[in-house]
Amino acid sequence: MIREKIIFENKKLKVPPFPIIPYIEGDGAGQSIWKATKDVIDTAIEIAYGGERKIFWKQVYAGEKAFSKKGECLPIRTLENIKEHLVILKGPLNTIIAGKTRSINLALIQELELFAHVIPIKFYKDSSFLAKNSELLDIVLFHENTERFMEANECFNALPNTSNFKKEINYSSPTNLVAGKAVSKLIAQRIIRAAIKYAIENNRHSVTIVNNTDNIEFSNVEFRDTAYQLAKAEFGAISYKFGSWMVIKKENYQIIIKDVQADIFLKEFILEPLQYDVILTPNSNENIISDALTQLVNGNSFTPSANINYETGVAIFEVRSATALRNTASEKENPSSQILSGVMMLEYMGWFEAANFILKGFEGAIAKNTLSSDLKRSTVRTTALKCSQFGKEIIYNM
Repeated sequence: MIREKIIFENKKLKVPPFPIIPYIEGDGAGQSIWKATKDVIDTAIEIAYGGERKIFWKQVYAGEKAFSKKGECLPIRTLENIKEHLVILKGPLNTIIAGKTRSINLALIQELELFAHVIPIKFYKDSSFLAKNSELLDIVLFHENTERFMEANECFNALPNTSNFKKEINYSSPTNLVAGKAVSKLIAQRIIRAAIKYAIENNRHSVTIVNNTDNIEFSNVEFRDTAYQLAKAEFGAISYKFGSWMVIKKENYQIIIKDVQADIFLKEFILEPLQYDVILTPNSNENIISDALTQLVNGNSFTPSANINYETGVAIFEVRSATALRNTASEKENPSSQILSGVMMLEYMGWFEAANFILKGFEGAIAKNTLSSDLKRSTVRTTALKCSQFGKEIIYNM
């Protein structure tokens, strides 16, 4: 049993049978969530491959545990380990540690150039749902991750250094705060290319560019136009029947490339979710879109996520539930988000058989109305389980 590193060669991930994969346990409830997640993943791999494959986990440090051990929230050695091993599973991390307010998650994104934030949003049978047509939701959101809106060109009572601001704004007023959003064509192309490739490789029927040209006109128009240009130049897309829409034709199916205004999208995905599949958006639109979508499937509790650089292979799969920081040893937290992020990780590695066993166990557990205690509040006729018990229930149903 030879432990080896995952490598990235010729733009493809090469995963050995016994890879070394780092993990960050996380703060707050991270310890109990991690244990349940690890047990589920290890069991699924054993069932799927019978000892022919196995993950060797390697703990690396970030957040409160790193600060207590190393005196810093994100040690250089942690970044080196991630670059060296490429794939990592991460628990929840506090933003404010020892008075420092820089987000560790944002630091990881910047240092590793994780330009794609990927969020699958799916309804699981017999979980609670909050709106009509929730059961039809199966959407994957791609948004650009490195040109952060929070780092845009902002100024207070001063003229920003850009010609794209409308001149009618009264910059001299002491009450005006002006913010601008920049977009680089080369950076936009990376996330656009990744979303279209994902759609092709996963037999998705459409890629929808969700933009907000009413409020952030210049950068959103540039992003949208770049998407159509790249689809034509790199994927052979041709004009489709509706205005600027395009289509990529494959042997047995086709992928529609289309765009929609954010406000229209927020209405239509509730009424007609089947017309959407892969969603592509610049960073400025992501929070409102992802938050609205996840609320239809029990919020972040059932929502995994990943930050990925598809050009280097580096990928961080992480818990998305913010509530994971509230409790420590109470075992009241829901491990579903991190377990489903583990599913994403296994699929990224090409270990689909193990990923499918986890999904089978997960769906079996919630179909029996055996849920973690946080979800019992939003459902009826459920049995509330502790974090570790819910992990065992998933394993039982594999």
